[in-house]
Amino acid sequence: MCYCCRRVKGLFGPLTLRRLKTQIRDGQPIIKLPKRDVFVEHITLSEEERKIYDAMQTQGKLIISKLVAFTAAVVSLVFTHYMPCEGVMHCRIAIFWPYC
Repeated sequence: MCYCCRRVKGLFGPLTLRRLKTQIRDGQPIIKLPKRDVFVEHITLSEEERKIYDAMQTQGKLIISKLVAFTAAVVSLVFTHYMPCEGVMHCRIAIFWPYC
């Protein structure tokens, strides 16, 4: 990781803390949430409902597969053409960041 990336992460680190609902502060939980209720209801679809459900599932899988293929193409393009510029971009961001 380049110096600029470490600098930016150092600046943002204290601002992006992850809090868990199980964490305790001053003897009290950070956040009090009600107990989560989960209800599972098993149903039987009619023949027409099953056809609609299967068609929607097939269409959804097709959309996801196209999205994955497109994403792979974009990632390949980024790695081959734009990654050499990444270090320069990170340095420019770190230099021009108003809170540095």
